[in-house]
Amino acid sequence: MFICQTPGCAIAISKATFPAAMPCPVCQNILVEEVKEELIKHEDKDLISFLPYLIAYPFEKTLKEEHTWTKVNLLKDTLLNYLKFLGLITASEFFNSPLKDKNIISSFYKNLSSPSFGSWNAFIRETLQFLDENNHDFFCPELKKYYIKVETGKKRKLYNGEIEIIDAKGDVEIKKQQATAIGMLINFRNRYLGHGLTLDKPTSEKLWEKYYPIFQNLLMGLDWCNNYIIYKNEGKNTWKLQGASINQVEVLKAKDKIWLQNKEGEKMDLVPFFIVPGEVALADNDSKLLAYESYTGKSIKFFSPEGIDKTTSGRVLERLNLIIKDKQEEKPYLPAEFTADILKDRIEKENQFVLQTLIDERKVIKGIYQSREDIEIKLRSWVGGMANVFFIGAEAGSGKTNLLVEIQRQYKEREFNSLLIRACRMAKRTLKEEIAYLLNIEPKKELSNYKALNQTQEKPLFVLIDGINESQDEQDIWKEIKEISKSFDPGVIKFVVSCRVNGKKDLDRFELGDKMDILYSESKDEVKQLSDAVFWLTPLNMVELEGAWNTYTSKNKKTTNPQFKFNDIADYDRSIYEKIKNPLILRIFLETYHNRSLPKKGKKKLHVWRDWFKSFNEEEKTLLKLLAKKVWQKDSNELELEELLNDADLEPFVTDDKVNAPYSRLIALGWISRFTKQNTIYISFTVEGLLFYLLALYLNDNIKIDVKQIEKWLKEESVIKVGSIDSYLIECVEKDDVELIADLIDHGEKTLEVAIPALTEYTKSSGSEKTLNVLLKKPSESDWKAILMLVKNLDNLLLKNIKKELLINTKNKINLKTENQILLGFKILNELDKEGKDQFFKNFNLKNPLFQNNHKIINQLSIFYEFIGEHEKALKGHNESEKLIEKIFTKNSIQFINNLLCIVDLHRKAGKQNLVKESLNKAMKIAEEIFSNNDALRISILDRLATYYRDTNMYDECINLRKQIVELNNKIYGSSHLRVASSWHNFAVALHYKAKILKSKKDKIETNRLALKYLLKKNEINQKIYSSDHRSFGPFYTMLGSTYLELGEYEKSLSFFEKSLNIRNSVYGENHGMTAFCQIDVADVHMIKKDFESALKYYNLAYNYFSSKKENNQGWRLFSLAKVISCKYKISNEKDYLDHLENIYQNHLELSSASSLYVGLLEFLFNENKRLNNSLKEKYYSEILMDLKK
Repeated sequence: MFICQTPGCAIAISKATFPAAMPCPVCQNILVEEVKEELIKHEDKDLISFLPYLIAYPFEKTLKEEHTWTKVNLLKDTLLNYLKFLGLITASEFFNSPLKDKNIISSFYKNLSSPSFGSWNAFIRETLQFLDENNHDFFCPELKKYYIKVETGKKRKLYNGEIEIIDAKGDVEIKKQQATAIGMLINFRNRYLGHGLTLDKPTSEKLWEKYYPIFQNLLMGLDWCNNYIIYKNEGKNTWKLQGASINQVEVLKAKDKIWLQNKEGEKMDLVPFFIVPGEVALADNDSKLLAYESYTGKSIKFFSPEGIDKTTSGRVLERLNLIIKDKQEEKPYLPAEFTADILKDRIEKENQFVLQTLIDERKVIKGIYQSREDIEIKLRSWVGGMANVFFIGAEAGSGKTNLLVEIQRQYKEREFNSLLIRACRMAKRTLKEEIAYLLNIEPKKELSNYKALNQTQEKPLFVLIDGINESQDEQDIWKEIKEISKSFDPGVIKFVVSCRVNGKKDLDRFELGDKMDILYSESKDEVKQLSDAVFWLTPLNMVELEGAWNTYTSKNKKTTNPQFKFNDIADYDRSIYEKIKNPLILRIFLETYHNRSLPKKGKKKLHVWRDWFKSFNEEEKTLLKLLAKKVWQKDSNELELEELLNDADLEPFVTDDKVNAPYSRLIALGWISRFTKQNTIYISFTVEGLLFYLLALYLNDNIKIDVKQIEKWLKEESVIKVGSIDSYLIECVEKDDVELIADLIDHGEKTLEVAIPALTEYTKSSGSEKTLNVLLKKPSESDWKAILMLVKNLDNLLLKNIKKELLINTKNKINLKTENQILLGFKILNELDKEGKDQFFKNFNLKNPLFQNNHKIINQLSIFYEFIGEHEKALKGHNESEKLIEKIFTKNSIQFINNLLCIVDLHRKAGKQNLVKESLNKAMKIAEEIFSNNDALRISILDRLATYYRDTNMYDECINLRKQIVELNNKIYGSSHLRVASSWHNFAVALHYKAKILKSKKDKIETNRLALKYLLKKNEINQKIYSSDHRSFGPFYTMLGSTYLELGEYEKSLSFFEKSLNIRNSVYGENHGMTAFCQIDVADVHMIKKDFESALKYYNLAYNYFSSKKENNQGWRLFSLAKVISCKYKISNEKDYLDHLENIYQNHLELSSASSLYVGLLEFLFNENKRLNNSLKEKYYSEILMDLKK
């Protein structure tokens, strides 16, 4: 080019150039040839000369570029090729070696399936370390020395800089720290060029000046490449791929078309990581060399230095897949070679590999395991027995994977060998092949042939199989478990098998055949089927859940610390507890609501999935929605990476190499899982709840849904479709659109059940009146069943007021003819006052055959009779119900035990303690043998037993049981639940009764103050759920009155007794035993206060009731009569009343069932009748003690 050099000339000043020597258009002087500074300096030319073509070509292109922004970008491309060269030579060293290792293959999948700058470096680091530790004979030893010098060695050069990192939440953060040359250059790319932004010229120039010298220094260290040349052979010609251009040479050909050759002429094959263009049908002039870019298991993508890419699924892919397969299959040990030490090493290595995959997929979160003490004890204690299989059944989200990881750790501590296998990630089709593969033993030989596997009952070999249901071959695996167990001596090899199930019926598919004896069971009965021996792992109980909550919030207050406490949720929406019982969902919940309070306005509802989804950026939301759509289309939460790359909408996301691009960020955070099965890379949603929420949105936007469509999906029994339906119906509720829910309820049994969770949400947010308007436009039997199920859900959520509104509003719309209506009618009865009960009960047609042949209805009628004091009728009904239950369910059923406990309550009220004890023993025996894991049933039985101890004056035993019940209820329901409130109340009652027999006044006061403390604990819970005049406060006010009475606070005592009496008058009416007892309490306080007229009024009311009820009330009739007489004595001071009292007492002694009343009456006589001398007192006391012993 030619320029003008005349001073002052406008052309000269503008530095304009011209193609030929000609007169200047302005000054007319002849233009002179421009002399440019050489673009590539001499030292850089030297670099280019020995660098492999893969680096040299883009490097020269970079140096020649004059536009600084483009130049900086080309520097980044050259850096990538530099890392790629080191990485692929490293990979070739491993794949050409005799070494085999699953962890390196795992690193290849993880780091090089879709590699980034950092992942190339990670693969190089991990693989070179492995090769060095295993004394690999390097073809290129200089590679190892070079990497140690620049990256991993103690003397490596470190640079100070501001380094961009991605924190645990996936956010970009800048930190001042030191980094190696490679680290600095990766940071240069990520921080400045990895976000899709264009930089201005001054910034670009500064970056070049800062980072190019660092890169140049790295390249100078590659001078050893002079001795290691890459050659390629195409047709009859061989080319030397060194420098920025390739040259044809004459050398001996290798067996492959591309290879690395040292100066001695030794060769190392580079296929399939480097290939010639002809391998993938690219013309020779298009590209000189293709280098590995990415891999899915179904295809490989190559990229040339010239910028051409090509994807292939032909011979090259087949070769890589075979190499990968071979590198995971070592030469198996023969039985004679396989020692105990080798077994231990293999298990350690394989378990570490599995644990890392679980951590990567967020199935296990370090430091957050919440102990599951009950089942852990069982898993430790079964060691030493002859059984071979410990089967764990668990609902989704119960923590079965975390449990197996933890028990594997515990077994290791006890020096037991235990191999952990994920059924969904098995590399082989059969269990035997998988065990052989993992232990590297001969698959064709019997496992029992290996002496090291034949251990002892005291020190067995454990095989832990996580999620047998997640394998398509679950039945084959189960069959093999039975066969392998029988091939060893009993108890020498033990399988712990976990399985996701929704109930006992789900276990029927696992047949035992003649292998019943291999199952471990705590039942004394014969094991006939798997459900007889299964151990149930329930989701985290409330104590465990609160423990996990506290662990999260205390460990990371910056990210998982909401502005509300665990127990605050109980007052807000108890259904949240069920959602967060999975540790991962709990973490999501805490992160989503970090630093946020519970909403105080609007509907009391948190929509966890919607709120969490809002936390993602728009690109991430789009990607997640597209993936969800793909899951729906495939009906599987396992998507092949190849499919995503072939999808026009998803491919840009998957191939986006920006820092923190949506796809890479979601994988890094663990919300998308990436895993490999049989050489194929899969992508899946880690969190099912989010997937189902997104599918609900997809269905809403894309598919017209009606009852028939949902019925069709339900028949398919697809986990994806069923989960999506549940979420879709919840979203319908959010839009106040419940027409489909109503249709589902009316359509049939299956569609009704799927509608109930959404119906519950609708009732919570919209109220009972709107719910009934939807259901009862044209009421069907399904509608009444739905309401019955809804009432149960509201009860479980402690939404007592909504439940009451719903039932009261139903009262005038129900005709009480069918089973569901009658059962619902009894629910309505429970919410009515005395007058309302009397009136509504008249609507029941007791001649309806259902009252004779339906055990549920008979049971409810009996409970009602008990409530109104008709104990004989109640007992008769429960006895009839028992016969029906025996026919339908047998005696070994929950229904039988619950009915038996109702009979216990009636025997107690009749004072028949011998029958109480007999029935309780019967219930306990069945429960211990059949339902040992049913804590709720256990509590029901313990509650009755504690009451029995109290009634028979065994107060210490009663108090100990009450403590247990408080702990159990707290564990199951959480500290803010009504059941816990009730157990605090009963604990206080036990203490109150104990205080009565204490001799020390100080001990009496302390015990009553402790009782008062527990009563107030109950009150804290009750006040959040019920209004202060609710019937549940009746017993509470009575107990408070009694406690304050013992503490000498008579005004408070009277106040609470009167509150209790008002409630009982409303609930039971004036003519009821519960009311009469309370009348005596009120009268007693008036007596103490010397208000004898008021006392007499209430004593008379009680006496009138007990006199009208002859059956089972003789003792109480005499007792209340004594109270009336003693009060009259106080008023008149006439001595005849004392004679009358002694006569009553003598009659009283003849009633063996009335021993619990003796002490109170005798105490009054001693206090009031000075004629009773000490010898007579001793006589009376000895008679009481003898009766109590009976």
